[in-house]
Amino acid sequence: MLLTSLLWALAAFGNVVEVSAQSATNCPIANIAVTHTGSPVGEMKIVNGIQHYITYPPDNKTPDTGVLFLTDVYGLPMNHSRLLADSIARMGYLVVAPDYFNGTWMDINVPYNPGAVLVNNPPDKVDPILGKTIQYMRETLGVKKVGGAGYCYGGRYVARFLAKETDVMFMPQQRRRAEDIFGTLKVPYQFTLYSGVAHGFALRANVSEKIGKYGKEEAFLQAIRWFDVWLKNKM
Repeated sequence: MLLTSLLWALAAFGNVVEVSAQSATNCPIANIAVTHTGSPVGEMKIVNGIQHYITYPPDNKTPDTGVLFLTDVYGLPMNHSRLLADSIARMGYLVVAPDYFNGTWMDINVPYNPGAVLVNNPPDKVDPILGKTIQYMRETLGVKKVGGAGYCYGGRYVARFLAKETDVMFMPQQRRRAEDIFGTLKVPYQFTLYSGVAHGFALRANVSEKIGKYGKEEAFLQAIRWFDVWLKNKM
């Protein structure tokens, strides 16, 4: 199920999105900070009956490169998702985050139970939402190249992995199987392994701890570097 969905994402986007091997020390945006606190600056908008969070780059209201941003299982209500989308937008991308759970996201105040989300949001429900969102980005917002950034459950729908060391949602044997499959495809890809972090680190890391803050910010820098190279052709 996981690998099938990942391969669907490859076909849907056309432009494969993955993180770069470039280190932060060589990356031209290494000093750009990720917003961890504050108020989101984007807008909520209903498109095709689905709520979306849309955030623009500060100097370009009609960019031709965009990022489909897929949240973790806690959905759009969580501030950290919208703030990270804003951080990507500041790097020059139009970012669109659909509520692909259609209101059935998990409550942060209840025990973690992703099984309910999986049951309520199988691919046959999620795929049409994402397809319409991509269509909206291309036809209405004028985006010519679409990249994708997915976190937690959203990761299965984009061809980008930041495979942390202790991810119970993407175990080592699954990661190795995914590596084998990507190795047969004529597309750029990379798997990055982070030590000492758990599932959700790229979105919900404890930034008061050095290892969590580093992992979240490095994942952000790698994603932006990847988008710059493969969406904007910057080298």
